[in-house]
This record gives sequence, structure tokens and C-alpha cells, in this order.
Amino acid sequence: MTIVERGIAELKAGHREEAEKLFAEGCFLGGDSVAAGYLSMIYFDEKVTNRTEESVSVARLLWAMTQDERPSAAHRLGVQYLSSGKSDVRKKGADLVRKAEAQNYPNACCVSGILYYQAGDYDRAASSFSRYPRIMTDKKPLKLYAECLEKKSTPEYIKAAECYKEYAEKFDDPEALIKASDLFCYNGEYEKGVECLIRVPGDKTPEQYERIGEYYLYTGTTDEELRKAYQYLHFAEQNGCGNDSFLGMIEEKFGRVREAYAYYCRAWENGSFDTCSELLLLILRTRKSDPAIDKEWPEERLVKLILDAQNVSESSRRKLENSDLYPEIAGILARAYYEGIYVPRDKAKTCEYAGKGPDNPVCIYYFGMIIIDGILSDTNPEDGINYINQAAMSGYSEALYTMGGFYADDQNWTKALDFYMRAYSAGCKKAAAQIATMYEEGYVGTVLGMPNKRKAMSWRQKSQ
Repeated sequence: MTIVERGIAELKAGHREEAEKLFAEGCFLGGDSVAAGYLSMIYFDEKVTNRTEESVSVARLLWAMTQDERPSAAHRLGVQYLSSGKSDVRKKGADLVRKAEAQNYPNACCVSGILYYQAGDYDRAASSFSRYPRIMTDKKPLKLYAECLEKKSTPEYIKAAECYKEYAEKFDDPEALIKASDLFCYNGEYEKGVECLIRVPGDKTPEQYERIGEYYLYTGTTDEELRKAYQYLHFAEQNGCGNDSFLGMIEEKFGRVREAYAYYCRAWENGSFDTCSELLLLILRTRKSDPAIDKEWPEERLVKLILDAQNVSESSRRKLENSDLYPEIAGILARAYYEGIYVPRDKAKTCEYAGKGPDNPVCIYYFGMIIIDGILSDTNPEDGINYINQAAMSGYSEALYTMGGFYADDQNWTKALDFYMRAYSAGCKKAAAQIATMYEEGYVGTVLGMPNKRKAMSWRQKSQ
């Protein structure tokens, strides 16, 4: 009895596994095509007498495999097995496809990629798809490849975006174009991302218009590009997607300072610190010429804004430090840490910031004050007085007031009055109270040293 006959006997007796072993031996060891045919029918759970076209096809493939190791045969057989409803047969099919893939058979790389994708193994799926020569022109594999690149354990977002873009162009898929745009933009390729977004047909969402406007805002160098940014950003705002920071920036680029200021303030007050530095620099540039803006920013509020601008990001901090207004910012912080304005008193911080504005009168003044306080060991009080006098000669009101106090302590009333008068003229109201006291005590204003109550009352009123 031949091995095939023995297999048929076992099959008729209901011993399916024994029959399968015999047919497999005849097929793979003996190269018997009849054994291969019966084996294929067992795999597909066919009746022995019902040799369908499909099972004959598998038999031929099995026979081809007994003759050589062609990967095409392994692949085609694997695909046949994968169509089976039985999990064990599908597993054999997957093994055959991967065997063909190992020999770089192109179609097997594609099918293997799909199998890995279905199993959630995106790293291997991406690797298999990458070896498929027609990956960029084959519809389903291309989209799956893009997803795998995005979902890998170490994602390749830009490469995924390129695949989505290719897919969108070849197969007219707007959603893929939007996906490509998102990946490009979120990974630093704004130009490519916006190019994709602009090509999406029809109306766009407010968020998408905002993204296009943001791109033109940051990259625009011509008036036309800035106008585009303005149009897109304001359209987004009108449809409920306004970004106050972006709108402030575009208004400032067009020279509309008041509009920019309003947007920047609203952004900061709503907890968006992206444009703190822009708001701060705008305030410092305009507050002397715009009393209304100056009035809105008492010292405590201004110090809080400076700290937010310094702490929001490294780029924001560098922007401040590279600005021509940084010595003024350093002076504000030196004063804040010395006087305890919004922040705790910290003379070490005062020293740090005072040293960052060597030509700024406020920095010079507070550097003198910490010398007098004995913070710096290699200096003496006279050095501190010299710094304070230098700041006073620059017209800094606090320094003028302090110098007036030094001369008053020395009972040099003429010099004291001169410095207090200049301090008051520079905006220091408390100097008026000192002048009033000097008139009340008769230190100035009369030869006989008698009080001048009329002048004292006038200056007292000015100190209120």
C-alpha cells in the first residue's frame, strides 16, 4: 500500500491527523502531487471526493514547493491559506508569507506588512512595507504604511506626513491631506503643513484658517503675506477661534499699537503667556508717551508681567535679554527685590539685576544702595554714595531724594532742599513732604530760622 493509499484509509476511518501526516510526508518528502492535493483538501476541510478548483490550485502550489524554494510559490500558497476560516491554517499561511518575505519577494513584503499591522505590531509592519517596491503607488498599503510610521514605538512623523501627502495626491483624499498638514505643523515643518492645508478643497475650519494665518504671521516678509495673515487670523476670530496672542502680533506688525496692546493684555489676563515679552516691550516703549497705558501698570503688576515673561520659555527670556530695553527691565527687578515689590526682599537678587544695567540710573542707584548696606565686602559706603550721586545726576528721582536725605543728615539744608526740589520735579511726591518739614522747622526760607508755615502748608498739600 502506498503512502497516499494509507492516508486515504486513515481519512476514511476518521483519523484526520494521521491522514494529514501521511499526505504531508508524501508531498514534502516524496514529491507526490496527489498527496499534495489531499493535503490541501484537509487544510481547507474539504471532502475527499470534492476536489474544488481552489484545493487543486493549492495542490499545484504545494507541488511547486517540493520542486524548488521559489518565494513566489510560498507566497501564493500562504495567501491561499490566509483565506481559510481556520486559525491554524491562517497561521501556516502567515508563516509561508514571512518565509517569502525573508527572501525579499515584493508581494510578500506587502502582505506581511498588512499582517503585522492587523496584529498591532507597527514597527515590524513599517519595516515590511518599506521593502515593498510599489508602496508609494499602492493605495491600501500606502495608507497603512503612513499609519504605522506614525504609531511606531519611535514614531517617524515627518515620513508619515510625506506618505499621507502622497496618498492624498494620488487618490484624491482631503482627509489624508489634513492629516499630513497636522503632522508637518506639529513637528516643525510649518511650510509643508500649510501648503497641504491650503490645497484642501472647500471651506476650512476656523482652526485651520488660524493655522494658515499663524504661518504667514511668522514667515511673512512682505505686506501681501502679512495681509493674508491678518485676513486668516481675523476670520478665525470671527468664527470663535481667535488667538489673542497672534492677533496682537499682527496688529503690532501693522503699527496699530493700541489694538495690539488690547489683544496682548487679554491674552495675558486669560492665562496665555506666549506673548508676555511682546506685551512687556510694548508697554515699556509706549508708557512715557501714553499716560493711559502707564497708569494701567503700577509697579506690582509690571513686576508680575516681567516674571511671567522670563519664566514662560527660554526663547521669551532670551528675547528680553537681547532687547535694547533690558537695562530698564533689570532696573525694575533690582528695585522690586530691594523694596519687596510683589517679590520678597532679596538683596542678592538686587545685586544680580543691578549688575545687568551698568548704564541704567535705576541699576546704578540700587547698586549704590547695596554697597551702603554692606552687601559687597570689597567696597565702602563712600563708593555707594558715589553710585547714588551718579544716578541722581542722570535725573533718577529716587536717587535725588536719597541724596537730599544725605545732605539733610549733614544739616546742609541748601543742598538738601536743592535735591528734594529736583526729586519732586522728577516725580517723587514724598520729596514734597521733606520740603514741607524743612519749612516747618525753619531750616530754609528765612534768615532768622523761623518757620514758614505758608510754604510748609503748600508743600504738604503737594505731597498728598
